[in-house]
Amino acid sequence: MKRLGLLFMVLVIALGGIGAAFAAWTDTITISGQVNTGSLDLVVDRLCGTEVYKDLDTEELVYSHWYSILPDPTKIYYNDSISSPPPAHGLLIAYVDVTQDLVNDPTGDTLQMTFHNLFPLEDCIYPLGWGNWIGNCRISCTGTIPMHAKVTTEVLGIPPAWVEISFDLGGRVLTPAEFDGTQLHQYDTFEVWVMVFVPQEDAAMNQSGTISVEIEGIQWNE
Repeated sequence: MKRLGLLFMVLVIALGGIGAAFAAWTDTITISGQVNTGSLDLVVDRLCGTEVYKDLDTEELVYSHWYSILPDPTKIYYNDSISSPPPAHGLLIAYVDVTQDLVNDPTGDTLQMTFHNLFPLEDCIYPLGWGNWIGNCRISCTGTIPMHAKVTTEVLGIPPAWVEISFDLGGRVLTPAEFDGTQLHQYDTFEVWVMVFVPQEDAAMNQSGTISVEIEGIQWNE
């Protein structure tokens, strides 16, 4: 009996030793990270167009320039500093309408410039020295990262010489080729001007065509 009791005590001591070998003190540091990517976005925030009225009181043509600030395109303002307001008794003869195509593109990134009933007209001097039939818009860079502009233009159905497309970047007037590749940053704005000059030629009557301007914002790092 004494031998069995001694053997039991030895086993208990051995198991206790094993437990002590695996014990340890611990401490843990947890690191968490949050990733936020930037954004690239071009937003149209103002639309502009032109109108020509016949003043029924004086028989003169009156050239007016209008603009609307988005998101409410229904409020039309006339820029009296660079053109005359519509006459009190005026007949609208021709006009350039600029609208957003929200039906086919709810994002508002698609514009439609429609030049109605154009005819030869003497140049009307604007601050930038341009005249004739003008449609334009202002575009803002609202994204948080820089971008490069890629420009594609096309004129179909009418002579390309009738059309002039320009970009106004803070007072710098650039052609599409010059504007292509321009780097833009957040809060930068620029204007796109589309001008049509109708010549004093009988062949210019009853003509129709299309003009397309595509501005793509691209970000890359090489």
